[in-house]
Amino acid sequence: MSNQAKKTIGFKMPEKPQAAVKAGGDQWVKDRVQPDEQAAPISAASAQPEAPKLVPVPAAPPAAAPKPEEMKRFTIDVTETLHKRIKAECAMRGVHMADVIRDMLEKEFAKS
Repeated sequence: MSNQAKKTIGFKMPEKPQAAVKAGGDQWVKDRVQPDEQAAPISAASAQPEAPKLVPVPAAPPAAAPKPEEMKRFTIDVTETLHKRIKAECAMRGVHMADVIRDMLEKEFAKS
């Protein structure tokens, strides 16, 4: 068992403003006046601001995205030491082995 004394924390609920209590919170919101507003009543005609006139803008035609070329699997046999060297170097560079080898093949067999 613990020998620590229990602590009691007391608090008092904040009092509501008297005007809000008497008139109700909703009435206070309706009656409030913003600093930049005048306290004059709002007429029905001026209650709704005039909407800005929108001018349609023709949309640009969508750009045709090139269709990605289908990939084919290419399997080759390499020695274990070559595989380890390629894998280690790619890991240090933070790239995938397939991407590096694919780039090497593209350079070697570039389109003429």
